[in-house]
Amino acid sequence: YGTTNVDRSHKRLYNWTKTQRRDYKVMIANKTSPMTQKRKLALEELGFNWVREPVAMTQKKSQNACDRIAWNLANEAIWDARLEELRRYKEEYGTTNVDRSHKRLYNWTKTQRRDYKVMIANKTSPMTQK
Repeated sequence: YGTTNVDRSHKRLYNWTKTQRRDYKVMIANKTSPMTQKRKLALEELGFNWVREPVAMTQKKSQNACDRIAWNLANEAIWDARLEELRRYKEEYGTTNVDRSHKRLYNWTKTQRRDYKVMIANKTSPMTQK
């Protein structure tokens, strides 16, 4: 299938992935959770998406607005999750200069730095002044 966004038709696996996402949210809120660092890392090695991606935007026009809203919310949740991951990285390593061995976080911080440079050059950027 090439994705960790399990379709609802695979009920048991869909529910399991939903539980993993919920447990992860509890864990990053520093609350007691069944999610452990070992489980988190194992899922991330598979490329597990902590936020279920919305349905592709190829549906009817009436659905497109809802999909765009869902897509924006998903992207915001992913951004928040990466920021929390960066906080934990800094806590552990004392820096926000992420090592390449932490590929996903490294790429995310690289993108944030690029977007920041574009923004301060007064060009169109996904980053805002907020």
